Amino acid sequence: MLISEVTTFAFTVRQFLEPHWLAAHQGWNEIPSPLSRWMCRYSSIFLVMLLRELQSEHVWEIVGGRPPQDMDGTLQAQVGMLGCDGIWCDHCWVKGNELIIDLTADQFGHAPVIVTHTSDQRYRANLAEIDLEKDLQKLQRRPMQWLSAWRANDSA
Repeated sequence: MLISEVTTFAFTVRQFLEPHWLAAHQGWNEIPSPLSRWMCRYSSIFLVMLLRELQSEHVWEIVGGRPPQDMDGTLQAQVGMLGCDGIWCDHCWVKGNELIIDLTADQFGHAPVIVTHTSDQRYRANLAEIDLEKDLQKLQRRPMQWLSAWRANDSA
């Protein structure tokens, strides 16, 4: 799959997810701007399940960066995603086939969707999918519902 094809696919996925993000935020009684805020893990779980189903010849995984914090909350490491404001933020994205796919980059001031090479310096992972497993298991239900909706939409 060419980077342009992956980018088109990523925008299609994001467009599908936006109403689901809105519904999730409404359930939490807070609708942020942009809607992608706090959705990186849910969206990465959904995207990796979808890619593994559709692109089984490639290895796709969720990775992330979680900056450690000291007692007063200042960041001590440059991991996660580098926001447009120069601050490193806790973030998850999907990696595979030498690419990063990020469906929620706009929460840090970037374009809504980023598809880039794994060498992109805005992304620094310190957590592999195995490290995130405990967090991701807790969040599975919502992306599984989204995947069912995607499949129903796809077969219609």
